[in-house]
This record gives sequence, C-alpha cells and structure tokens, in this order.
Amino acid sequence: MNATQSLKQLLLTIQTDRKYYIALEKLLLKQRQYVIRYQSAKLLAVNDHLTELYQALSQTTMERIALLKELKVAPNKEGLQTLFNRLPEQYREHVTALWADLEQRVKNCQQQNQRNGQLLSMQKDILTSSFNYQEEFIYAG
Repeated sequence: MNATQSLKQLLLTIQTDRKYYIALEKLLLKQRQYVIRYQSAKLLAVNDHLTELYQALSQTTMERIALLKELKVAPNKEGLQTLFNRLPEQYREHVTALWADLEQRVKNCQQQNQRNGQLLSMQKDILTSSFNYQEEFIYAG
C-alpha cells in the first residue's frame, strides 16, 4: 500500500470509529435505562451489542496503529497531529475537526460508562446489604 492509500485508509478508520462511537453512546444510554428499570433481558442484549462494538473498535484501533507505522508516524495523538499538519490546508481543517469530534465522543462514552459502572455498583451494594440484613434478622436469636 502506498502512502496515499494508507492515508485514505487511516481516514476511513477514523470515520468508522466515529460511527461506532455514535452507536456506543446510544447503547450506553440504553444500558443505563435497563439497569435502572431492572430489565435484565434487554440489558443482556445491549451488553452483547456493546461487546461487539468494543471488538470492532479494537480492530480499527489496531489497523490505525499499523497504518500510522506504515506512514512513519508515531501511533499516538502527537503523531496524528504531525500527520494532519502535513495535509493540504483544504483537508487539514476537516480531518482535524473529524478527529476532535471522535475524541469528544470517546470522552463522552468513557464518562457514561463510568456512570453506568457506578450505578451497577450502587445496586450491588444495596442488594448485598439487603440480603445481609435479612440473613442477620432471620438467623438472630
């Protein structure tokens, strides 16, 4: 693959990840709703979709790292910025905005995932304390 093809493929991975993160945001919100409503069957289905998305994101990340290495650029944020700065100005602004949008979506998903984890932890604590209290009450005496 030549440098132009590698660059085009790299941009496709960014666009693909953006689509994945849009879907991930929606699924994480559904996950929260199903946890709150104790809808375990729907929660399991959403979790299956989340697992598929995480696997797809992992694959595009690995592909992007390989492409950056092919382009002789460090596979990190600074390397991407260096690459974007090499682009003609008419493309640079669009690509930089696309990457910034992806970064924001990643951050939003991380925050939502953390909130969902906290909710699950709180539910577990409530259930654990409820069952422990009942056991002590039942067996006391």
